[in-house]
Amino acid sequence: QQAAVTGDVDALREHVAELEGRRSAMRKNMASIAEATEELKREARRLQGKKEEADVTMRGSQAEAEALGRRARESEAEAADAESAAAREQAAARAIRARMEHLMSAYDRLHT
Repeated sequence: QQAAVTGDVDALREHVAELEGRRSAMRKNMASIAEATEELKREARRLQGKKEEADVTMRGSQAEAEALGRRARESEAEAADAESAAAREQAAARAIRARMEHLMSAYDRLHT
């Protein structure tokens, strides 16, 4: 029976290590998504600024101003998509963290 418990503990340790690795990868991924989101937001603001500047300085170039506005909206939509992806990644990380805590609790119960 002791061998079975030891095997269970070893399996739990391996599973926890795997979950920690996945959590670390997800954190890195979330950081990359957050960085990309911020970059897209900056790009959207920059493009919006260009659009406004084009509206003021080039009243005769309505088509160009519209194209810049479309690009700004597309960048904003991409930023929103990236934020949604980041939220999904955070939810997944929370689920992994909860599972890991559950496993650690089970591990602790085996040793007490």
